[in-house]
Amino acid sequence: MDLLANMVSSAWSFQGPRPSFEELEWGVGRTFWPLCLAWMSLWGTLLNMGEGARAKSSIYRLHFWHGIVGPVIAVLHVLGKGSFHLTMACTLAYFFVDVLNMIANDVFLGTKGYQKPSNRLIEYIHHAIVVFSGMGCLYLRESACRVEELGPGLAWEAGPRSFNPFVPLIVNEASTPLLILYREHRTNSIIGPAFAVVFFLIRIVLNSVYFAPLLFNGCNREVIWWPQAFPFFAIQWVFFYQIIAAVLGLGKKGKGAKSEAADRAPKKIN
Repeated sequence: MDLLANMVSSAWSFQGPRPSFEELEWGVGRTFWPLCLAWMSLWGTLLNMGEGARAKSSIYRLHFWHGIVGPVIAVLHVLGKGSFHLTMACTLAYFFVDVLNMIANDVFLGTKGYQKPSNRLIEYIHHAIVVFSGMGCLYLRESACRVEELGPGLAWEAGPRSFNPFVPLIVNEASTPLLILYREHRTNSIIGPAFAVVFFLIRIVLNSVYFAPLLFNGCNREVIWWPQAFPFFAIQWVFFYQIIAAVLGLGKKGKGAKSEAADRAPKKIN
């Protein structure tokens, strides 16, 4: 608990100096793109298994497994047990494959989607934010963020350290497997609320209490906070509203009332 308290305190109290634009270092190692292609091949194979990339079940399978693999690899990297390029390649390749499949199904194949048009638009916006941020953080590496924390117990010692903001945020994807289970079992009275709680704890509480102040106080705001982090955190609240509305059935009652009123309305007799 002391370690967690120290992490949160460091995120809120750090006063800089944040890296200036002149201090930013741009570049990507030569191992990233081969790793990214390898991950894209893996995710693409997973997507095309069974009924193929146009099937809802295949898309769900892709989301489900990245929601497990991506966060695990990210946590291992944060703990000093994994490669930065491997971690970035895993998640960026997943989003590349998913975006390409979305465009193929929506634009070229005319596949009937499983989402409402408004929800599909929000998903496109979310993917655009993540891909833009991921590529930016990939090329910036650890040059854009600095914080003074955490002390012994994790992979680093106490004192100022640089970090990449994209990697720890991959843990947000850990709520996705429950989302898929909820979509597959909407009538289950446990999975829906469980997903809402997990989503709230990870994408609302953890982001708001730790990640948002960490990035706001420790990162270059012109490059990281305003164009990348703020839109990412904001869209999580949009998702959370959609989840609560779905779990509580908001809007369905209104539709039912309209339908009932229409049934009761006097019919015109010709």
